[in-house]
Amino acid sequence: MPRKRPLISLCMIMRDEAENLPRALASVQGLVDEMIIVDTGSVDASVEIARSFGAKVYFKQWHNDFSEPRNLAMEKAKGEWILIFDADEEFCKEDIPKALDCTKIVGVEGFTFSTVNYIGSDIGLNQDINLNLRLIRNRKEYRYQGKIHEHLSLILDRTVVIRQDIKVYHYGYMDKQIADKEKVQRNLSMLLEKFEQGKETITNFDYYNLGVEYVRANQWGNALDCFEKASYNLDTNLLWGSSLRRIHLLTLANLGLYEEGLNLAEDVIGLYPNYADLVYIKGVMYVQLKRLPEAVGCFHQCLAMEGLVPAEYTHDAGVCGYKAYFALGKAYQESSHYVKAAEMYRHSLEKNPGALEMVHELLTATLIHGGVSALEKAAQDIAAVEEYCRLLTLVESLANLGQKDLALHYLTKVEEFKRDTDFEHYVRALVYTKQLEWGEALGEVNKVTGESSYYKRAKLLEVTSYWYQNREDLAKQTLVALTLTEQDCIGLAQVFLQQAQNAVALGKQAWPDTQIFKDYEQLLNECHKVLAGG
Repeated sequence: MPRKRPLISLCMIMRDEAENLPRALASVQGLVDEMIIVDTGSVDASVEIARSFGAKVYFKQWHNDFSEPRNLAMEKAKGEWILIFDADEEFCKEDIPKALDCTKIVGVEGFTFSTVNYIGSDIGLNQDINLNLRLIRNRKEYRYQGKIHEHLSLILDRTVVIRQDIKVYHYGYMDKQIADKEKVQRNLSMLLEKFEQGKETITNFDYYNLGVEYVRANQWGNALDCFEKASYNLDTNLLWGSSLRRIHLLTLANLGLYEEGLNLAEDVIGLYPNYADLVYIKGVMYVQLKRLPEAVGCFHQCLAMEGLVPAEYTHDAGVCGYKAYFALGKAYQESSHYVKAAEMYRHSLEKNPGALEMVHELLTATLIHGGVSALEKAAQDIAAVEEYCRLLTLVESLANLGQKDLALHYLTKVEEFKRDTDFEHYVRALVYTKQLEWGEALGEVNKVTGESSYYKRAKLLEVTSYWYQNREDLAKQTLVALTLTEQDCIGLAQVFLQQAQNAVALGKQAWPDTQIFKDYEQLLNECHKVLAGG
């Protein structure tokens, strides 16, 4: 009789994962033969949910050490193979047969799978892809070390670790997950504790991990210091070395150190062939320095690298697709090549229909180069994909471009969905504000819930309506009650600045010899630089 396939044990640690756990455990049904979960102090329904899936749950007191519970789970596993998995992940169902086949391969100790990390607020809009060791033979010598960013103590020879084209989706980097679990603060605290215990034990990898957490905390100066130390005498063959170079460049770009960043890019791009992410960041820095032809060259180079980025590099797939097209659009727009800009924005939206920030850019460039008739055609093409948020974004953009009648036309199509969302109430308030229908606008503003991401934007429309009605006291009262942060004010100024720049661009297009538009353009560009550095 043919030998049965080897058994697979899932090994997981968790605490308060009731929201994520059903998705994670359901996704591995049909792949694993037993589920071993170590709980480190859940107070929600995690344990009950885990047991409802047939998991064996063990308990371990939390000692600020991720390796302890992971190793306990591995000690309890009975399978010949161990699947390393987290509660905020989901296994790609279509890849289960391929994962099962892995266990039949002789002479291999482990397999790396591709982890698709969803980032930001919307699934699929921004994502990084990296390799992680996921499936390993169950051997006593394979145990974790390190309290945080833990790794297997035995560094497996690459000849016995095989990369497989198998996907695991990771939701833990999404905004809500990070905020709910206060991951950044926890990780920073644990890493800094290690640094305080003695620098003689600190490695380049420790500096890299600390820098990553500083980036997540928006502490870019501290992050740069860590990445510089992590780069000292670095072995370029290390798997995480490419990720270090990428985030180091991103940090320099965020700090506005563009010349220094370009120098580093020249040094490292040759070390990591076909690493499109490095070329993309280089292009972004060229844009900031107004070296637009060089920027355009970088972004076209990124497009040519689609499908060529080595799997061992942490990679944002968007930089070889919709993000590269978007960046090209911005570069052409900066050069006043609006026809070319609109073409690039259109390609960007085609590549990623969910990247709705392209809608406004596409319509703006189209209006500037082609006028209202071209805008109407572009709006019609966008609306051909009848998706609720896409149509609302279209209405919002048309209203902001002063196309009130067109905005109202597509707002009627939104009504056909019979939805009642904060986004819709905000957009309605915007359209009514543009029509100077203050009562209707305020009625919609009052329907936007306080916890919504659209709340502040809606209340700013209320402020605008009071100003237009010469009710300055109410405008000031509403503005003060909003308790705007510094970043909110910068964002608000950028919105008004962008609208002013669009108006100037339209004026230059219609009256190219009028000096005042050229003067305003220069002034607004200076304002933009100040806000970008703010």
